[in-house]
Amino acid sequence: MLWTVLGIGFIFLMTSLGATVVFFPKENKGNKFSKLLLSFAGGIMLAASIFSLLIPALDYSENKKDIILPIVSGIIFGSLFVLIFDIILNRFSKNDSETISAEKLFFAMTIHNIPEGLSVGLSFGIAFLNKDTTFIIPLLLAFGIGIQNFPEGAAASLPMLSITKSKKKAFLLGVLSGIVEPIAAVISLMLTNYLQSSMPFILSFGAGAMLYVVIDELIITKGGYKNKILTNIFFLFGFLVMMSLDIILG
Repeated sequence: MLWTVLGIGFIFLMTSLGATVVFFPKENKGNKFSKLLLSFAGGIMLAASIFSLLIPALDYSENKKDIILPIVSGIIFGSLFVLIFDIILNRFSKNDSETISAEKLFFAMTIHNIPEGLSVGLSFGIAFLNKDTTFIIPLLLAFGIGIQNFPEGAAASLPMLSITKSKKKAFLLGVLSGIVEPIAAVISLMLTNYLQSSMPFILSFGAGAMLYVVIDELIITKGGYKNKILTNIFFLFGFLVMMSLDIILG
């Protein structure tokens, strides 16, 4: 139990430490700095969606062909979730496009922390169920996710600095983006027997949410709003086709 508390606490601590970077950069009133922060967040999200979510989702089954459906459906539903949020945000928000972009990145980072927390809690839960299994594996997983949470905490808080104009508020928002992770970890720890089979979908859901935001805000830059949605969908469709073929063909 002590190792479990330390492991779950570590992933939240590292996100909070990452959020402290808002206290270091000097004030920059130009738009260039804000755009660089958004690009930095996008790079982290793209890497995290693949290496922290999709690849671990594939590892949940020895037969890779059987896992294509939950992964593809997870990405689709995660993307649709953000798309609906995007439509609502653009329809009712009075903020400028740069503020909306930062809000969507922050939202996606927070959503992505949920499946990561679930995977950590599930790993400890499996170790509890299998008494002959050591806690080395869940501790290593918590350590790995915790290390990557430092730049993710920065990626969540830095764009919010341009919105709030307050380092303290941006830091608190960065911390809040990470607090969902230990909460999800505790939930999955208690529901290990029920969540284990659905983890590929849960992880892929988080990856789909992140991929859509990265494509929408940092890759697709031309065309009207309706054209951009269609372009995003076709981009994700191409990604899913290639990923599925890669899994099937080995």
